[in-house]
Amino acid sequence: MPEEKISYEFGMADFIFDEGLPTETRFDGKMCEDGSLLQGDGGEVQLEPELEDINSPDFGNTNYDQVVVGWNGTVTIVAMKATLDLISKTLSGTIALTKDGKVVSVTDAPIGASLREGARTLRIHPRQMGEDTSEDIFIHKIANSSGMTKSFANEQGNYEMEFAMFPKDCADANKPNNYFYIGQDPDELVEGAEEVPAG
Repeated sequence: MPEEKISYEFGMADFIFDEGLPTETRFDGKMCEDGSLLQGDGGEVQLEPELEDINSPDFGNTNYDQVVVGWNGTVTIVAMKATLDLISKTLSGTIALTKDGKVVSVTDAPIGASLREGARTLRIHPRQMGEDTSEDIFIHKIANSSGMTKSFANEQGNYEMEFAMFPKDCADANKPNNYFYIGQDPDELVEGAEEVPAG
């Protein structure tokens, strides 16, 4: 008997920063694994092309075409708790001070500090997919652009973070895969894979 495929989306996703590096940070809900963090709410990703209108007076004030000139991307993650270590890894525009290998202070970086310099990679894996990574979203360079808000009340507190996407290091405007990919890494596909414009 054939196995029924899941035909709807449901549930949380894992958010993994700097996967495989010493700076890896994982929001993957695994309570008994070192380095694993819990989410206080579901996360969200938005990817939107930056478009430039192409007009022709022959066709009035309507667009003849729209051309992609860049990409905007934001990711929202809500952590259940904001530890000093987590803040040092996710609050851009700051400097962390360590003592005996442990973060003991986080302070604002000098004026003019680059968010890009501290940006990290991010893999978003829908938990519904199990071990299947065919629908993972991978962002090459992302940094916290929202700062930090922390409330204190007789209710559950959260640490909400919003991240902005940048072009990857050594990006090439004449080639694809400068900001993100979904599924397999295009740079690792064997020759013979066809490029088919979406839409």
